[in-house]
Amino acid sequence: MDSIPKLHSLREAARQLDLPTWKLAYLVDRGDVAPPSAQVPGRRLFTDDDICRIQQQLADRAAASRQDRSLDGRRDAPTSN
Repeated sequence: MDSIPKLHSLREAARQLDLPTWKLAYLVDRGDVAPPSAQVPGRRLFTDDDICRIQQQLADRAAASRQDRSLDGRRDAPTSN
């Protein structure tokens, strides 16, 4: 028998992700991170798996951003002749 996953409010999920509540809501609304797997009218409910998935998505985005900045730095570097 499968156990029922624990559900976290938007506020609790944001706290676990170390984000302001508004920012997590914004990222979900924009589609920058996947939406929670459970919703009831007017509430987003995140499972532990949702929180782990969002944490990985944010880490991947941060790594891609760092890589983009490092590539921009190489492109802007003066060339020696």
